[in-house]
Amino acid sequence: MSYGYMKKKEERKYGNRRGDELPEELSTRGKRLEAIKKPRLNSKLKPKQKPNKNNAYQ
Repeated sequence: MSYGYMKKKEERKYGNRRGDELPEELSTRGKRLEAIKKPRLNSKLKPKQKPNKNNAYQ
């Protein structure tokens, strides 16, 4: 098979996608920042567990 034939076959299958595009939820700067901040906020809201002799080094 020639490269041109394979290229056309891939274009029919995948369209103009390159394969390294970001998912929709990370497509803009604002959405990326929101995705980063959300887990941080959730982790700050959880109460911190105090170490005791049973879980001190786990």
